[in-house]
Amino acid sequence: MPEYLHPGVYVEEIDAGPRRIEGVPASTLALIGRALHNELRRVAPGTPDWTDSHDADPGVTLIELFAFLTEGIAFGRQTGAAPYRKAATRAIAALSRLAGPCVEAGGTVRRPSFHAGQLIDAATLQAKQDYLRGLQQRHNLEMHGFGIVRGLAVSVDAIADAHLHVQPGYAIDAYGREILLPQGVTLALPQAGEPKYVTLRRWEVPCMPVPSLGGEPIFSQIEEACLVTVVETVLEPAIALARLLYAQGEWAVDASFGASHIWRGSA
Repeated sequence: MPEYLHPGVYVEEIDAGPRRIEGVPASTLALIGRALHNELRRVAPGTPDWTDSHDADPGVTLIELFAFLTEGIAFGRQTGAAPYRKAATRAIAALSRLAGPCVEAGGTVRRPSFHAGQLIDAATLQAKQDYLRGLQQRHNLEMHGFGIVRGLAVSVDAIADAHLHVQPGYAIDAYGREILLPQGVTLALPQAGEPKYVTLRRWEVPCMPVPSLGGEPIFSQIEEACLVTVVETVLEPAIALARLLYAQGEWAVDASFGASHIWRGSA
């Protein structure tokens, strides 16, 4: 699971020690379960028939698919696990794109209209919030595009125990959502391995739990944070800040890798 580092900043490091399954990132199994849970939870309220318990429902099919891929990874040996790992990565990426926030390029935009005596419930307030957030996201994409706005430079400390540093900065992801890294972060790197990517992703964390009538606590706030991680494959809508290469016993930032930048003030 991502580790809390600073207010609004979480990191997920590559395990620098031995791996339980050769060739499989330490966070792969957790990533599969986390992605499946998050995406099914996101679509369930709007399409309950799509995610109920019948064997023919697509939601159940997704669970079976990821169970099959996870089993292949868990019991694979060396290169035998590679096809399952690649298939799982592609499936997670596709699922993330399909379940991402809806920012329509065209069509009708609707917002709640209030009147005297109206009963304002949680759904109405959520609709207003979704409208305002969607408006800001469309503005960001249409006016600026997506990528790094400022900062977020990546450097590797080869003299110490293979650590990388990410400077503070600001970015906009492919959904038009703003990502702020308020403080620089330092992550450990593995001793060796294939090329890696340093990525930045918006990370919304439920917080401030309060009691509810049903007995289960509910979260009264959502922290708009960010997740900095080192991965082998970039999953949208994460932004790739840099690519890391390992050669002659050292990690280095690939100077030929072109991270996406938003150039302010350009025509």
